[in-house]
Amino acid sequence: MGERSESIDLTVHVGARIQSLRLERDISLRKLAKMAKCNPLSISIIERGRSWIQLRMLRNIARALQVEPFDLFPP
Repeated sequence: MGERSESIDLTVHVGARIQSLRLERDISLRKLAKMAKCNPLSISIIERGRSWIQLRMLRNIARALQVEPFDLFPP
């Protein structure tokens, strides 16, 4: 169960980090989705830690937020 718990924690952390950066930059869900070439529902689900993120989408979101993908992970 430890490995699954760590995976869930990582999913929640990455989602919270994306949301935090989005709000700091005053970007709406719709705008971020458009910038990242996905739909707003996907961003919402990711931000709430309900779904893991594909690498391509992680890269697109990071680019839209003007950070490196590894900046979305815990230190």
